[in-house]
Amino acid sequence: MMHIGDEAMFEEFVAQARSRGIHDIVAVSSNPDDTSARYGLESVPRLGLSGDRASMIAQAPDAALPALDTVDAEWDRRVALGVVMAAHGYPDNPRKGDVIHGLGAKHDDAHVFHAGTSVKDGDIVVTGGRVLCVTALGDTVKIAQKRAYEVADGIRFDGMQLRRDIGWRAIKQR
Repeated sequence: MMHIGDEAMFEEFVAQARSRGIHDIVAVSSNPDDTSARYGLESVPRLGLSGDRASMIAQAPDAALPALDTVDAEWDRRVALGVVMAAHGYPDNPRKGDVIHGLGAKHDDAHVFHAGTSVKDGDIVVTGGRVLCVTALGDTVKIAQKRAYEVADGIRFDGMQLRRDIGWRAIKQR
């Protein structure tokens, strides 16, 4: 994960990425009370970007270089669908400290992105409102949705809440 401490530097990074056609960026604040800082960006992380991600991120803010034009990157063309798992009391008063279980499994075509988590006494615990985002890939929205909920159903923490209707509009249109 890259840390951008300067807001002007971050805004330049976003401008450079957008000028090169990259619009799906997730920004997460280092402040555990503000885990949904998005700067007007998409809130669902992307899976399936291949190439040298570190080079893409490191070079993008430098306007003097044709940075992203020189890095090979390819997007997976499958659908990505993300399900946010939120803390008890979210959004008004999220409870912190609940231990998260079920994170050890490796999943094909799915990834669990951490936002409001930290490690305490060897356990991964809740530290913010939007705790995790389970994102899965599929050839269709329905397949990505099914996979994301399968992974989410294997994760547990007290007071956990998540919506069960993510992707329904896209599925209904087909």
